[in-house]
Parts: sequence; C-alpha cells; structure tokens
Amino acid sequence: MLTEVDVPNRDLSLNPGMYAETTIQLLQKNDALILPAQAVVQSGDQSNGNQSYVLVVDATNHVEKRNVTLGIQTSNRVEITSGLQAGDNVIASGQTGYQPGEVVSPHAAFIPTAAQEVSE
Repeated sequence: MLTEVDVPNRDLSLNPGMYAETTIQLLQKNDALILPAQAVVQSGDQSNGNQSYVLVVDATNHVEKRNVTLGIQTSNRVEITSGLQAGDNVIASGQTGYQPGEVVSPHAAFIPTAAQEVSE
C-alpha cells in the first residue's frame, strides 16, 4: 500500500527524494494468543465453510485435534480467539505426519514474538 505522510522538517535534515519503510500499527490487542500461520490447518471448502484446527499435545503426550476460531491474521501470524489456551502445546508444522490419539515425544521450539523480531 502506498501512503504519503507529511513530516515536519524544521532542521532541514530531510531532503527531497529520501524515502522510508515503516509499519503502521492499526490495532493492538493485549494478551492475544498468537500462533505461526503454519500451525493452523484449514479444512473444508468454500461451500461448507472452512474449519480451522490445530494439533495439540496433551499432558499424556497424545495428539489431539482442536477446532479453533481465528481473529486477526497476517502473512505469518494468526490470532486464536477460542479453542486454545495459553500454555497449550501446539504442533507447529508437519501436521500431516500426526494422527489424533497418537503418542509423541514433544520438544520445545523457539518461536520469536513480534517484539523479539524487532529487537534482533
């Protein structure tokens, strides 16, 4: 999206032809539950409506299919508004290799938050 912004230039430090890239935050939600987009599986078709789900590893290391409701989405992140709770262990990729009820040996993966991405 191309946008023009007028910026005060009292000290004349900005010159014609200069440009910048920026991110404009349109909405902020505190305590939102966010997953990588690849962790969410879309099933169904347009006529039946898409159903979104994630695969969760429960306390006994069994895989569980959990239907979720999506909120705000970006190209690489998805807000989960229902169906999941903070602290749930979600299979983040390769979901086709798992079946509900299967016993797995989970390991933690580092997924940077938006704040960590900016600072690194």
